[in-house]
Amino acid sequence: MGMTITEKILARAAGQATVKPGEVVFAQVDIALAHDVTSDLAIDIVEKDFGGKVWDPDKIIVLPDHGVPNKDIQTATLVRRLLDFATAQKIKNVYSVETGDYGVCHTMLPYRGFVRPGQVIVGADSHTCQH
Repeated sequence: MGMTITEKILARAAGQATVKPGEVVFAQVDIALAHDVTSDLAIDIVEKDFGGKVWDPDKIIVLPDHGVPNKDIQTATLVRRLLDFATAQKIKNVYSVETGDYGVCHTMLPYRGFVRPGQVIVGADSHTCQH
């Protein structure tokens, strides 16, 4: 049996002829989504394991939306850390209340033209797979 569309996309992104279920692949990522809830952990990993630099600031989309407007100091701190990180990393695709261009992260990606057929898009929550 041939590969599924998902397997074909992953094989292409990994530079392999084929992939199969259960196989671990190292794929080239087209877009990485960072939002205010899970990005705090990702920032820690970038700082600890990757020398404090993201691999490609042009492929990262920053969209704080889960705790906006901020309900408490902890939420505001997470959003501020993400926005400060984006500035430090020279990430230009930032959509937040501060920019005046914001919305739900999983709708903003397609609305702003970041989602295209055949892409590998990563994000750290269960809704990212809808793209």
